[in-house]
Amino acid sequence: MGARGRVMSILVLSGPGGPFLDVAGFNRKARARFARWSMYVAGGLVMTGLATVALTGAQSAPAPVATPAPQTAPPPQWAEVNHPLRFYSLQSPDFGREPRVYQARGVQPGGGRQDILLFGPANPGEQPVLRVSVYRKGTERDSEARFYVEMARQAALSGLSIVRSAQPGDMPTRFGVFETADVTMASPAGDAACLGYKLDLTNPGLRISGFACGTPSRPMDRRTLACALDRLDLVSVGADRAAGRFFAGAEQNRGAGCGSARSAGWLDSGPVKPDLRPTKAGQALARK
Repeated sequence: MGARGRVMSILVLSGPGGPFLDVAGFNRKARARFARWSMYVAGGLVMTGLATVALTGAQSAPAPVATPAPQTAPPPQWAEVNHPLRFYSLQSPDFGREPRVYQARGVQPGGGRQDILLFGPANPGEQPVLRVSVYRKGTERDSEARFYVEMARQAALSGLSIVRSAQPGDMPTRFGVFETADVTMASPAGDAACLGYKLDLTNPGLRISGFACGTPSRPMDRRTLACALDRLDLVSVGADRAAGRFFAGAEQNRGAGCGSARSAGWLDSGPVKPDLRPTKAGQALARK
């Protein structure tokens, strides 16, 4: 037999079913191996595609950065000052030489201080009332200072409430131009017509605010209020040199129209008003 015959013999003898069956068996194995390899290749392509998409997405969209929670300053905590040293004085023939109540409270953190001078009874009505609040700001976060909000705050600290308020206007004084408006206060004694006022100063950080109430027969007027505020004095400087310089500098504007001349304004039926006199602390600072 030739070479071709020998090959065919090998093919015939290579399987029990003859050449046809042997070739068929070979094809089944090949197809099985091909199917397995096809699955491997397809799986590999899928994984490669997913990895490519992931890498591309990672490059095009940077990973989010965690944003720290915003830090907010704690609200100021006010504490009453027991037996406070009096930093301020006010002597007015319309309201009296001494306040009926002098209070002070400090704020922590920040170190600010609020001094309150109250003239007249607690509830406005038959007698005039003047409330003066001097807030020397520290490093604490300043609270809302819009006119109506400040008036509501001052009324609440006196146990009163605001029934209505007009739009504020300007009222010049030796410290600067105050916002002032007609406000109606509600108290246990009934409603009272008053004037609310507020002045915010940046240098030094100072807020002077409060209200003044007349009587049913003699309503409060702006000239009387302005003259009363002109008589506010700093009597103890302490370490607050900035406030001392401010009060000393305001001396030159003191008492324009509020001196010894008689006023035809509110409660002016008494003796001639005394001349305005600067305090010793103000004179000492003015000389520096």
